[in-house]
Amino acid sequence: MAAEPTPSSVLSASPSSEPTSCASCAKPMSGKFVRALGTIFHLDCFTCPDCDVVVADKFFAVDGPDGPGRQIPLCERDYFQRLNLLCANPTCGMPVRTSYISACNKNYHINHFTCSLCPTLFGPNDSYYEHEGEVYCRAHYVEHCATRCAECGDAIMAQYIEVNRNENSDEFWHPECWTNRRNLNNQAPIAPMRPRL
Repeated sequence: MAAEPTPSSVLSASPSSEPTSCASCAKPMSGKFVRALGTIFHLDCFTCPDCDVVVADKFFAVDGPDGPGRQIPLCERDYFQRLNLLCANPTCGMPVRTSYISACNKNYHINHFTCSLCPTLFGPNDSYYEHEGEVYCRAHYVEHCATRCAECGDAIMAQYIEVNRNENSDEFWHPECWTNRRNLNNQAPIAPMRPRL
């Protein structure tokens, strides 16, 4: 991970030999203002462009939409959001500043990497299951997401056989269920019983 930029904060009471208008609204300067990013802003004009929160106390300077040379201030949350470094656990959402786990294009604090449906915490050697952008423990994956065997209806968690019956439907089978069904279908027909005389 790249070195984290140091947040900046500069608040002044009156301009000296600075420009006389706000870099954001272009109105004349008066009262409290912020000197940052090589120019000055009214305190209320120095906001994060992503959330419109005033960021005079703490901001992260990043290149703006015009590219390098014209920086914009971001609040801490939006800075980490743009880096995809907010914890994806819905009970957290805080910036990830130390080691983390990546799964499903999301990042999690080590102690917040849990099943999407229950508080099962996954350790470094634990297995988890991914489905449609979410993370699941085995029990919830089996219950909600796993493909089912066309014969027995149980979840398929390992190898399987795919059978294309027609363009609109595929069947999935456990290998043992497929073998059992084929064996039943391939048995020699039983001769009809004849009554004894």
